[in-house]
Amino acid sequence: MLQPNPNPRFLPRALFATTLIVPIVITNWHQTFAILLFLAAAAARAAFTGAITTPKKAITSLSTTIILGLLIAFALHYSAAKALDDSIRIPQLLFSALFFAGAVALLEAAELLLTSLTRDHPPIRRAIIRLILVLIILPPTLIAVLQTTRVKSAYQLPKWIRNEDTTTFHAKTSDHQTIRGYFINRNKNATIIIAHGLGAHSRNFAPRLADLINQTPTNGLLFDFRAHGYSTGHTSSFGIHEQKDAGAVIDWLIDNHPDAAKNIILVGFSMGAAAITPIAYQYPQVKAIFLISTYNNITNDVAKPLISHLPNGLNQYVLHTALPLASAFAQADLANFNPGYHHDKLADQIIIERYHGSNDKLIPLLGVQQSQTSQKVPINIIQNAGHVDLFDKDATLASKIARSIRLAITPDKNTKPTQPQISAPD
Repeated sequence: MLQPNPNPRFLPRALFATTLIVPIVITNWHQTFAILLFLAAAAARAAFTGAITTPKKAITSLSTTIILGLLIAFALHYSAAKALDDSIRIPQLLFSALFFAGAVALLEAAELLLTSLTRDHPPIRRAIIRLILVLIILPPTLIAVLQTTRVKSAYQLPKWIRNEDTTTFHAKTSDHQTIRGYFINRNKNATIIIAHGLGAHSRNFAPRLADLINQTPTNGLLFDFRAHGYSTGHTSSFGIHEQKDAGAVIDWLIDNHPDAAKNIILVGFSMGAAAITPIAYQYPQVKAIFLISTYNNITNDVAKPLISHLPNGLNQYVLHTALPLASAFAQADLANFNPGYHHDKLADQIIIERYHGSNDKLIPLLGVQQSQTSQKVPINIIQNAGHVDLFDKDATLASKIARSIRLAITPDKNTKPTQPQISAPD
């Protein structure tokens, strides 16, 4: 931490952090722009901040800030890559380091300001003031940033996909994101599209696609949502802007493989399920949708469980501050996103099935049941399953979904779509 100056000039540091963080959020980490802004801000900080009086101190101070940002970024990228069994992507690591360097600079500026304002107070009072400010600022900010800003790692598709007739494609969204996808062509007139969850990517759900297309006469399609895998962007919105990604992928399939797009099956996991739900009935080609480990609305099903471990009072404060902050980062109204609202409307048109683990800790079953408004789409409970292991806990789940897919693409005209029987809890 920098040594405080009795009369520090705080504005240059605040501007330094702001010029890093704000453009990164607005431009989705456009690389060249971020580098130029960082260099310009670093030069201004070294030249004008009142706490740095010599070139040597300027270089030392700037180097310390950059190293701290790099260490934080490395820890985050390393843990994410290990969790997904991926590898670190150096360009992504460097731009994360820029972001955290800006955050560190902002904390340094706050430290100098606080020291200046409280230097005449007793030490105990200064410590109490700092603790209060930390509790006010850090929890909501950290939750908002970590939940909306994604870390992207490198992955390789499994061998079975590479051995298929697979096309790697890039679909453009209406807000200028580029979505990477993979179409596995088996020359069928039906295609299963897998929509992955928050923090995952195409390869993570390749086994689920294999389970389904090997049991049905279908093609397969995987894609990376924005801010995930090899798609552009670094900010996620829990399924709001991701609707544009799913729509762009469906449009690509219709435009480039019209026969394969005659019967589209959507399978969504968590955030992916929330993203495909509102757009499913916009496409008459969609014949069935399967929702796994997803939420009805973000506030009750996602945000409240996330902060439930915090002390009473503090958790309510964090809920009402972190959610607006996350909405600002994501540039989306997260609090009012309710994908569950569309379930009954979909049930009137297509086959829709929903599955949830009884031991889901990320999106607890009880909260989802309490926020459920649908009268036509029951929640099928997979006993002893968590958020991501439903297919492991129920070895028949893939076969159940495959059976419904076959019904959807070769329906009996005299048979109305039906929902599977809900599993009774233990």
